[in-house]
Formats: sequence, structure tokens, C-alpha cells
Amino acid sequence: MSIEVTMPKLALTMREGKLVEWLKKEGDQVSEGELLFIVEGEKVTTEVEAPTSGVLGKVLVPAGETVSCDTVLAVIVSVEEWEEGKAITIEPVRAEAEEAIAKELKVEALEGIRVVHLEGRRKVIADNMLHAWQTMVIFSQTMDADASALLSLREELLPKIEKETGIRLTFTDLLVKRVAWGSGEMPVLKA
Repeated sequence: MSIEVTMPKLALTMREGKLVEWLKKEGDQVSEGELLFIVEGEKVTTEVEAPTSGVLGKVLVPAGETVSCDTVLAVIVSVEEWEEGKAITIEPVRAEAEEAIAKELKVEALEGIRVVHLEGRRKVIADNMLHAWQTMVIFSQTMDADASALLSLREELLPKIEKETGIRLTFTDLLVKRVAWGSGEMPVLKA
């Protein structure tokens, strides 16, 4: 009887994990509780034990791939099945994943489309930003201002300050100075 080895869910919020390294290869005997592979979640990397004893019959997901939790990674078969040479018939998940991505992007195939697989913290940050853009109102406001006096002041002060301090005066420096000065003149801004 074959047993499927799946991507474990290491935390309540974990949706996918990266299979970092296989500690056994196809055809190796494994014992229940023996370390089988290393997986990396959003916040933790851990070693995963074999759920049963037998032979690692088929590896479906190679090291370095990121897959959803509960995805079948490999199949452990009994020693008898392995010795009899019974074929292990489980389709690889990569084709299914590519089809799912193509369907989500509403294209027929992924040809000519570069899919970037983010991992770890970068993936969490990207997911949170996407969620924010999809669920929150994004508001931005712009305003035109006449900065000719600021430009003239910078041109006047730049050579003098650069010569005395070696520091190049920026517009930000001048704006910070003006806001600080203005807060003293307008008590409402201090609140």
C-alpha cells in the first residue's frame, strides 16, 4: 500500500511552503519518524519526518519548489511493492500548477509570460500588498506648488554650505527647515 507524503501546514496561516532539500532519494528505505525532507514556511524552516516505514518510491516535487499545503510531494511504498517493481502512477503536480496559473491569469498557456516565484518574507510582503490593493480604497492627492523661491535659495546657499561643511544641500533639507520654522510660527501645526 502506498502512502502519500504531503506538504505540511506548519502554522495556521500557512498556505504554501518551499521544499528546501530531500534527505532521502528515490529507492531509499525510510523508517517511520526518520527525517525525510526540509521545508521552509513563511516564518520557520523545519525538518519533516517520514509518516510511515517503507521505500521512497516516487518524488513528485523536486527540492527548491514552492507548493501549496497538502500537495503530494512523494509516495512511500512498501518494501514488497518496491521489490515487485509495481509502477507508481501519480501525475506530477507541475503541469497542474502551470494550468492553474494560466487559468488565473486568463491566458491559454504560460508561453512568453515570466512568472516570478517569491519565497519567504518577500512572498508574505507581496501577498499583503496585493491584499491591500484589492480590498482597500487607495487614495492619493497631488498639488502643484511654485518652488521658484526655494530653487533660488538653494542655488544661493549651495556653494557656501558645500564649501564650509562638505555637505551638498538638498531640497529636502530646505523643506525640513521651513516646516520646523513654520511650526513655531503657527501653533496649530504643533498639535
